[in-house]
Amino acid sequence: MASAVQICNLALAMIGSRSTISSLSEESVEAQQCGLFYALSLDAILEGFDWPFARRKATLAQVGTPPTDWVYQYAYPNDCLAVREVIRLARELDPIPYTIHFDSEQNTRVILSDEADLVIRYTAKVPNEAVLSPLFVKALAAHLAIELTIPLTRDMKLLSTINERYVMAIRDAWAGAASESDPDEERTASWIEGR
Repeated sequence: MASAVQICNLALAMIGSRSTISSLSEESVEAQQCGLFYALSLDAILEGFDWPFARRKATLAQVGTPPTDWVYQYAYPNDCLAVREVIRLARELDPIPYTIHFDSEQNTRVILSDEADLVIRYTAKVPNEAVLSPLFVKALAAHLAIELTIPLTRDMKLLSTINERYVMAIRDAWAGAASESDPDEERTASWIEGR
């Protein structure tokens, strides 16, 4: 189980830094740069894939007044990075239409749909690095190393090398995550059942 500091030190090692950090709040250039990019790198990688350890389901609460072309408006979960699907209570293939929208009255993102009692599956922020797999940690460190390369080394050739390393690491992490779940049973679309 890696901590944020350990992940930052892995990233620093990837770019050839001889310095390590003991805290993201310490007074060093490395810690300041890691503090600047760490949370953004973590959220960006989480948002980019449907990671099993970051999956959440939620029944959404209705809020405000939807635009005229939608029936319902729902609160966007605070910890949501990406909505992956709207879940039907009946097992059907037909997708439920929805869209992410900005509600200017409430100054927040909302989810619009014509479906009552909306349940979503989404990728959530991860507040604890202990749930991260070793393959994910390696990919996160490589992503962070990409962000740190120019501010700390100014080496464009190194940036290209680190980017290639990240591509390999993220593919390994995706493959590892994909092997952690068993595909759901096939569902039959309602229009097929009606034949």
